[in-house]
Amino acid sequence: MSETIDREALLELEFPVEVWLASEKIPLERLLRLEPGGVLRLNKDPDGPVDLVVNGSVVASGELVVVDGSFGFRIGSTEEETIAGLESEAAAEAVAAADGTEGEAAAEETGETAEATETPAEEESE
Repeated sequence: MSETIDREALLELEFPVEVWLASEKIPLERLLRLEPGGVLRLNKDPDGPVDLVVNGSVVASGELVVVDGSFGFRIGSTEEETIAGLESEAAAEAVAAADGTEGEAAAEETGETAEATETPAEEESE
């Protein structure tokens, strides 16, 4: 069953947005040794860009800023094709919801992060 989706209503849909600072793969042994006060070193330049992620896809790159005492994200560049794909994804989910079935993107919310490097992170004590 195909239904017409109102573009204005589609543009009102909300997506979970995440800012990814860094991610690492570390052995379970190192995870089990983590304790309060310990430091997990990330192989990421502290002045480097961070990613804005929507539905598991990077849509922009930029930097963290402070706005009125809270974190903000200043956009440096965007992934135009990925952003355009979000509208198609939202339309498919809206049609599936109208048909009484779940959309694929909603069913795949995993919260996984992208792998930035294969090099294990180091744990340090302060």
